Amino acid sequence: MPEPYAELHAYSCFSFRRGASTVEDLMERAWELGLTGLAITDRDGLYGSVRQWLHHRRLREVADERRAAGQHAVPRPVYGAELCLDDGGRVVALVENRAGWRNLSALITESRMGGEKGVAFLPFERLVARREGLFLLSGGSSGPGDPALLGPDGRPARQDRNTKAQRRGSLGATDEDTSEHHIQDVNSPLLVDLK
Repeated sequence: MPEPYAELHAYSCFSFRRGASTVEDLMERAWELGLTGLAITDRDGLYGSVRQWLHHRRLREVADERRAAGQHAVPRPVYGAELCLDDGGRVVALVENRAGWRNLSALITESRMGGEKGVAFLPFERLVARREGLFLLSGGSSGPGDPALLGPDGRPARQDRNTKAQRRGSLGATDEDTSEHHIQDVNSPLLVDLK
């Protein structure tokens, strides 16, 4: 039996110039691959969430027939978004519960209110204040700590080595290994259900 794996950061065709596949195609492929979960995390929006929920229901209707033929269980839909921060960093926010859905929706709205259509920037402090019910991934090299490590010339600033850890710590984010999405050691109600 393969190790449980959930893709926690996937773009759909709703993220222009980032994703190409439809939500339905992503769900089908995740099922074919035997993923335990799939998070469609389009940039600054929940554009594919309804389609993901509807297609998950359709897949569950045919799952019993396919499972008898040796097909994997239908992957659990995970709802979330990649949020652009006002310092140029990005963070992936995954919904754990109703409070998380409410907070993520509010954060997306806030990030879009301050700019032109199609532009979203969220102050880091607002993300920290509304993190309840969200599981936050660091964003890797585009995460909230990395821009703080750059000097005015865009090169690494040696004096700010602790800033990255401090910013990630204030989010309650996990280590970089979470980006591998092998979920057995992560302590989160959302991810525990994906095992």
